[in-house]
Order: sequence, then C-alpha cells, then structure tokens
Amino acid sequence: LYEQMVLHHVDALATVPQVLAGGDVLPVQRVREHVSRLSAESVLLNAYGPTENTTFSTTLTLTRSSTVEAAVSIGRPIGNSTAYVLDPA
Repeated sequence: LYEQMVLHHVDALATVPQVLAGGDVLPVQRVREHVSRLSAESVLLNAYGPTENTTFSTTLTLTRSSTVEAAVSIGRPIGNSTAYVLDPA
C-alpha cells in the first residue's frame, strides 16, 4: 500500500504530518521520492515488529533531510527495550 500511495499520490502524501509504515520492507526508491517531497514538519516513520510482539520493536524516523542508502533501516529499539542481531542472515 505504501508503494502504491507514493507512486500515485506522493504530493498529497508528502503533506501528511506523520506517515507510519510497517509490516514489510520499504522500497528504497519510493522512500527517496517520498522524503524528498516532505514538508518541513512532516515525517515518515518506518516501524518494525514481529507478529508475536503485536506492536513495534524498532522505529526509524525519516525527514526531508534524511539520506536513504541501499536499504531502509528498521531503526533503533523503542524505549525500554533492546534489539539483538544474531547473525548476518
């Protein structure tokens, strides 16, 4: 859904104060298109959390000045929690 919104309604989406995306890997090109059009007050929040958690475990806030490299990071652990990367896979 996020990819389709950016493809077809990126200018309208760019004015939404806070867009929360989660549940799948965000497509890098769409994120670049979106953040490049964000208003100064708007943010894109990439949120990650496994189904067993029923909420988000990590988040990354992107703004108009964010740089998106080869992949969109899942961010850092939310407050009062820790995330472990167990291996490269």
